[in-house]
Amino acid sequence: MNAAAMPSHLAIPESRPEARLPASVQAALAAALERLPGGHRAALMAPPNEGALNHVLLIDTDRGGAVFRMRRDASSAEIFDYLNGMYLYTGFPERGGLFRLRSIAEEIAFVEHARALGLPVPALLAVGDDWMLIERIHGRTAYAAVSCGDLSVVAPVLETLHEAHACGVIYGDRWGDNEIIEPGGRVRLIDFDVEWAMRTREPGFLEAMECGVYLFNAMRLTSDRPALLALAERELVPRLRARGYDMQRMARVVDGLGHFYLDPNKPGNEWSLPLSLYQGLAAPLARLVGALDGR
Repeated sequence: MNAAAMPSHLAIPESRPEARLPASVQAALAAALERLPGGHRAALMAPPNEGALNHVLLIDTDRGGAVFRMRRDASSAEIFDYLNGMYLYTGFPERGGLFRLRSIAEEIAFVEHARALGLPVPALLAVGDDWMLIERIHGRTAYAAVSCGDLSVVAPVLETLHEAHACGVIYGDRWGDNEIIEPGGRVRLIDFDVEWAMRTREPGFLEAMECGVYLFNAMRLTSDRPALLALAERELVPRLRARGYDMQRMARVVDGLGHFYLDPNKPGNEWSLPLSLYQGLAAPLARLVGALDGR
């Protein structure tokens, strides 16, 4: 549907920032707003970290807010080439690992399944063939917390992952912006567009990888690596080991990601974080890998 063909009651005024979106996205957003519970006051452009795979808009409502998500039409080949290169370092493909982009319909089905199990994912407010409207979760991201040296969120995020693993659920990439800490401390998870799977049955592989990715990311981002190492050695690693995780697999993931990010020839793109974040990372990572591996 082009803008000219859009029914007048769905048209978005030119003065609104979302008018710059493709006409098909404008039409989907307008249809979503008509089905928004409680009415809406304003649709806002997404924050700068919305990512490259989706159009994301935050919507202010009388009931606390909503989030509109719709896949971008642009090719995701560059992103998937980057991910494939990164995962090679962890041994993921060689052990039968696969990853792919879920369609919006598949992501909706995943959210419905996770909610049915009582897992802390957003509520679905309305869905279309190629868009979803979900509950807006207010709080700060785990990324923001650990970047400021607040490590109180690390154990709760790992606990939240364990709850999902106990139900047989793998969320996929967990990079800090996809975990939101509500004001009361509850962890909520968002963004499940990248699915992980295995060609062969290898119990515990993906669970260990998911925890390893999160631990690596926390170490990469935190402003207080000595404190995170102490927390890992004192509390996190013993708890993960007691719960039966494959600690050698987890160590391999952390070690592999470290080699990828510290490789002087590491590929980059417009979504890559500044290289300054990796300064001084080698020694703390080696110590974390040793703790995970039992050395």
